[in-house]
Parts: sequence; structure tokens; C-alpha cells
Amino acid sequence: MKKYYSILIRFCWIPLITASFAVCAVYFYYAQYVPKQYEATTALYISKDSVDAKENRVLTYNDLLFAELAATDSRSIIASRALLTKVADNMQLPLEVIRNGLSTRGGGSARIIVVASAGTDPERAKDIVEGVVSAFLNESEEYLPGVLYKRLDDVLLSSVKNGMPIQMAGAAVLGVCFSAGCILLISAIRPMQTKTKSKRRK
Repeated sequence: MKKYYSILIRFCWIPLITASFAVCAVYFYYAQYVPKQYEATTALYISKDSVDAKENRVLTYNDLLFAELAATDSRSIIASRALLTKVADNMQLPLEVIRNGLSTRGGGSARIIVVASAGTDPERAKDIVEGVVSAFLNESEEYLPGVLYKRLDDVLLSSVKNGMPIQMAGAAVLGVCFSAGCILLISAIRPMQTKTKSKRRK
């Protein structure tokens, strides 16, 4: 073991160079071939009467239960085919383009649901969120009578992590392991070859 350990210490520059090349290759691949992802979001606050929508009052158990059920139903309606079909027709886009990047989260006792759309086109992502939320608010009374919604912000845009740091770290580890394995394999084969040659000479 000490022998192989000393060999690795002696040739430690090889795994380092291999890892550097692997990291550079991953970075180049992501920079050239993986488009940057964006996410557009907006938030809706759920209430059941005009007083609740304007003032901060103490919430009862029934209020929280109402908000949780309303949030669940609202998220289901936002992701429904019927609503998204109307949005797709208004935006003149295929339905799958609207559905692929669309997501909702939140709800429960927080009384806030977030509508988000992710994609490589930031303007399209913002338009999709705006279109979905506007269509939902216009018909919310029909879907959920008695539930009021208040938009907490405009559509916000942010970049989405594409996993490149994780891939770079994985490539570095694989590069180190591969080169270290090759070094140990070569160091183990060379003595065997030397012994074989010496036997032939005898």
C-alpha cells in the first residue's frame, strides 16, 4: 500500500490536470449547448371577504381551513386544461408550450399561491404567467364563488440554476478517480512485464 501511495503522491499532477480538463469540458458544453433557463413568478393572496383582503385581523381555524381548501382548488383550476386552453388560444401558442413550464406552489395556511413559468425565453415566460393569472382572475368568481384574490406583486423574472456546478464537481471527481486508477494499473502492470522479460532472457 505504501508503494502505491507514494506513486500517487509522485504523479498527483496527472489527476489534477485530468480534473481540470473535465471541468473545462463541462463548462464549455453548458456554455455552448445548454440554454439558460428563466422563471417568471407572481403571487396571489387568498381571502374570503373584502375586510379580510384589506385588513390584518386575527385568523380563526375556519379561516385557515377555508384558505387551505381554496388554495388547493385554485391550483387545480390554474393547471386545468380548460383554463390553459383559453390562454393558449389568446396567446396563439400551442397548449403544450403553456403547460410544459407552468407550475404552482404554496397554499395551505400561508394563504398565498405562486404561479410560475420556466423556459429559455424570459419574455414568453412572463407573458404566460400574466396570461394565466389574468384568465384565472377574470373567471375566478365562476370557478370559486366567494373567494377573493389579491395580486401581491407584478410578474418577477429570475434565472434558474441549470445544475452546472454539480456536473462540474462530478466531472472533477470522475477525472481524478479515472486518472488515479490508470496510474495504479500501470504501476501494477509494469513490474509484471519486467519479470516476464527477465524470464525470457534467461
